[in-house]
Amino acid sequence: MKILVIKNFLDKDQIEYALNFREPIEDLSDNHGVYGSDVVTTGQQWLDNDSDFATDILNNLHKHTAFENNQWNTIQVMHARRAYDVHSDWYTTKNQVIVSDTNENLPTYTVLMPLTEGEFSTVIFEQTGRYNNFSEYKKDNTKLETYISDNDWQKYCSHCHAEDQHYLTLLQAYHWNVGDLLAFDRTLFHCSAHFDTEKKAVVGWLSL
Repeated sequence: MKILVIKNFLDKDQIEYALNFREPIEDLSDNHGVYGSDVVTTGQQWLDNDSDFATDILNNLHKHTAFENNQWNTIQVMHARRAYDVHSDWYTTKNQVIVSDTNENLPTYTVLMPLTEGEFSTVIFEQTGRYNNFSEYKKDNTKLETYISDNDWQKYCSHCHAEDQHYLTLLQAYHWNVGDLLAFDRTLFHCSAHFDTEKKAVVGWLSL
C-alpha cells in the first residue's frame, strides 16, 4: 500500500479535542527547506504516544489490515503556517533531531488527519528515498524527460525549488477534508500545496 484514504476517521469529539489541545506550541524552522532557518514554517504540539487520544487512534488503525502491528514513532497537532517543500518522512524528528532508529523501528506510514476546512492539499510524488531531504535524491538521480506538468506544478508547488519539478512525477494530490485520514508510505516524497491561511492537522508517523 502506497496511499490510503479513510473517510470520516476522526469523530466530532476527537476533532474538538485536537483543535483545543493545550500542550505548548513549539515553533519549527525547516533548515533544509525553501524558507531556510530564519522563517518559522510550522507550530508543533507533541502528544504522548501512550495518551488516550493517541491510543484510540492507533486502536482504530489496527482495525485495518495495512496497519496491523504498527506503532507510533511520534504524533502531533500541526499548525502549518507556510507550505513545506519536497521531502520524505523516513526519519522521525523533533526540532530537526532524529528520535527513532530506523533499524530498530522500521518506518511504515505517515498519517495525516485534517482539522481545518479550506483549499488545502497534500501532494505526493512517485519518487522515494530513505532519507528526508530531497537534495540527497537530486545528487543521486538525473532529471526526467517526463515530469509533473507545468500546470500541476504551478497549481500546487510554485513555492518549491523550481528545479525540483524536473525530478518528480505526481502520484496523487489529496484535497483535505476534516476528519478524514490520509496514510502514505514514509519513503514517498511529498509536499504541502501552497496556501494562504494557517491550517491544522493531526500528523503521526508509524513504524513496525
